Amino acid sequence: MKYRFNTVFLSIVILLIPTFYFLSRFVTGHHIPGISPGDNIFCLFVIKNVVQNFASGLTPMDNQFWDIKMFYPNEGVLAFSDPFILQGLFILLFTKIFGFNLILSLEIMFCIFLLLNWFFASIFISEFITPPFLFISAGWLWAFSDFMLFQTSGHLQNSASFGIPFVFFFFYRQIKSKKWNFGNTIGIAIGLVLLSCGNLYNLTFTVLSIPLVWLAAFLFSFNRSSKLEKAKKFLELIGSVFLGIILSLPVILPYFRVRSNHPEFFNQRSSEYLKTEVVHLANFFTGPMVTPLFKNYFYDPVLPERSQSPGTLTFFFFISAICIILFLIIKDQDNPSFSKYVKKHLFFPVSLLAFSLFIASGYLLSPSFYEFATDIIPGLRQIRCLGRVGILLTLSEIIILFLILNFLFQKRASGSISGKVTVNGINKLKIYRTFILFIILLLILEKNIPGFSGIQTDLNPIYQSGMRLNSNLIKLDREEQTPILEINLDQDNYLIGPLGNGLSHNFPIVNGYSGYYPDSHREYFNMNKFLKGNFEESVGIKSLFEWAGIIILYFDKTRNPVGHIRKILSDKHFSMVHTETEYDIYFKFKK
Repeated sequence: MKYRFNTVFLSIVILLIPTFYFLSRFVTGHHIPGISPGDNIFCLFVIKNVVQNFASGLTPMDNQFWDIKMFYPNEGVLAFSDPFILQGLFILLFTKIFGFNLILSLEIMFCIFLLLNWFFASIFISEFITPPFLFISAGWLWAFSDFMLFQTSGHLQNSASFGIPFVFFFFYRQIKSKKWNFGNTIGIAIGLVLLSCGNLYNLTFTVLSIPLVWLAAFLFSFNRSSKLEKAKKFLELIGSVFLGIILSLPVILPYFRVRSNHPEFFNQRSSEYLKTEVVHLANFFTGPMVTPLFKNYFYDPVLPERSQSPGTLTFFFFISAICIILFLIIKDQDNPSFSKYVKKHLFFPVSLLAFSLFIASGYLLSPSFYEFATDIIPGLRQIRCLGRVGILLTLSEIIILFLILNFLFQKRASGSISGKVTVNGINKLKIYRTFILFIILLLILEKNIPGFSGIQTDLNPIYQSGMRLNSNLIKLDREEQTPILEINLDQDNYLIGPLGNGLSHNFPIVNGYSGYYPDSHREYFNMNKFLKGNFEESVGIKSLFEWAGIIILYFDKTRNPVGHIRKILSDKHFSMVHTETEYDIYFKFKK
């Protein structure tokens, strides 16, 4: 026990060095972690609203909790995308207990979630693998894989992924247990609640993968059990998932309510859209987070959201592990222990891998069957980015890789493969272990080659701009309840301005950004054309003007005649308000 504790402690200490290398760059107090400024400012805007509603004494069961101040006058807007309840709760604790500001709290939350991903992944993988350095390293390589680094930095809600190994840990223990265990049932339920409060993608993928994994367990893990025992295990699983869903209803029900109010949401994931999201072969081994060591040899042939790469070296060794598995299966008569090893351990990650591959690339194999599956499987058609199933794909790849390393690590396996353990005075077991240690250190070293620089968005200019706007808005409306429509005629980025300024004031905004758009706001994308005289007024544009009390208009006076735009807005009962600002910004409000 002392040896095991020392090994665990040493493994964590060794891996904390590259971990500190990654995380130290994210705690600055005035940056948003991530490579996508627009998406992450949206995340920060939503989290700020969630925190404010928590702070006012509301709970996720209250309707007002879901009415964040964008897409005015729509209600339940929080349910247009991920709920961010778990993220908001963490930040609420940091801001109220420790007195941190919103940005510093977000940065600390981001780092804590990545550490929790590492911790719970290691705990889950320890159910398969005994040597501490192996399962701790495996958990680290998943939490800091290329896929996770891209997804967590591109979409902050993906940083809270620890609920996945949390659920699978208790699910796997439930499969192995010969008797019903109340702790496993509660563990699965709590894990599903964590997923529902943090990331609906992860919740959907996890729940949908459980039946296939259980079927694999039925065929390989407890096939010698009696029919009664199998029935009990099945009922235990159904009860655990059902309990988790019941406990998650306060979060799930608002999504059903919003979908009933916006039937157009069901048409926003068409078959044509699925074609654009399907993952191709090249996406499994290369992506936007490839380190400079390999950038000259690999390119990113597709949209970043499709990338499934766990890391170039990790994927290479994963393919090597698959080749070793096939070789040992062919040589099964010489390795009866491996056949037993496969049935005992590999059924779980292999079934998880099969599920992930189907979600990501099933459309390429059989478009008709895939469309049929997405129609009948609840929640699958509503997924916007199918490539995010890589969160399960990379987990299964790393488990399979380390299971093979673990098999080679064992003295019995080494003897069965190489004959004698000691040949000519050389201990082959030590050679195997040294080689495996070298592979793991090589995988860790790949992450430390400067490639993931921790790209961040500096919020200082956005906040300064927002505070200047805030002083002008207060002059126009002291109650800060007038809906604002922001229009930028000269930039494609329609998001950073409205949401960034929303961080500095509490006015509801007519603009919006989310996983789903109500039809009432889709015409905003034609607003520039309309004001420049290149688009006929539509019902949607007319509604946007009717909902707005103040219009903030950004434009270059040398390229857009003021008189023309002023006349259009005057016809809409808006008048120009002269404001003291260094920007070419005009405030418009209804007479």
